[in-house]
Amino acid sequence: MKSEVIKQFCGLRSKCYSIATESTNKVAAAGIKKSKQAALKHHEFVEVLNEFSVKYVKQRGIVSHGQVLYTQEQIKKGLSALDIKRFILNDGISTVPHGYFTKE
Repeated sequence: MKSEVIKQFCGLRSKCYSIATESTNKVAAAGIKKSKQAALKHHEFVEVLNEFSVKYVKQRGIVSHGQVLYTQEQIKKGLSALDIKRFILNDGISTVPHGYFTKE
């Protein structure tokens, strides 16, 4: 993806975006394991943004409690258009930080 033309960008929140190019898609979603990120498609990001919906992801991992290993299954909110650190404007796309104001 070094010198490819970007067809579409969909940014849901900080560290949660998808870039569609001519041949590939780059997906980043903080807090989601790489194997589950690979399963996410660009159209899912666009769908979540346009419909203001939520997509949950089920992931498994190994955790240690008191030097004993366990397998753990998590159901996390994988994709969401809600950004709690920014205020979404009337167009549904543009945002400003909370506390931001203009003199207009």
